[in-house]
Amino acid sequence: TFDRQHNSLRILGEGAIDKAVFTKAPYDVYKNEIKSIYIGEGITSIVDGAFEGFSALCEVEIKEGVTVIGSNAFKGTSVSTLVLPSTLTEVGEGAFGGIEKINDIVYGGTEEKWTIIKIGENNPALMGEISFKSVKISFVWDDTTWVVDVNVGDIPIFDIVPEKEHEDENKCYVFEGWK
Repeated sequence: TFDRQHNSLRILGEGAIDKAVFTKAPYDVYKNEIKSIYIGEGITSIVDGAFEGFSALCEVEIKEGVTVIGSNAFKGTSVSTLVLPSTLTEVGEGAFGGIEKINDIVYGGTEEKWTIIKIGENNPALMGEISFKSVKISFVWDDTTWVVDVNVGDIPIFDIVPEKEHEDENKCYVFEGWK
């Protein structure tokens, strides 16, 4: 749906985004006015050239489910804020072509997952600093080392203040709840 008042486009549904839809009204008429695009869960891929030439486009949020962003999908846009899902496995050649720098890139997965995404040539904007929504945290509990992926949005902001100090040879703190 297109929100004319905010110049935003929300794409909901299932499957691949069909480029043919965006060559018809109202998208062909307003493509140079659309400033933000939200691609909802259920969408699996963004086809080649889907939003190419949407010159006013500066914010893109892609929810979980999308695995492929096709070649030239956002070429010739002004994307400066980009949210990518952890389900992403491939970014086509020139998908973000013509964009020198994206100021704010947030990826829903871990840094480790980011490194295995196949990123095609001519995407220099994706080579900048990335913020990761998930981090790996490891801890030892009951003589077992546990490694978990934690969504950063789920981590409360706090100062860790131990309730009491353990006086064993390890000089560890015992966590007994938040103060």
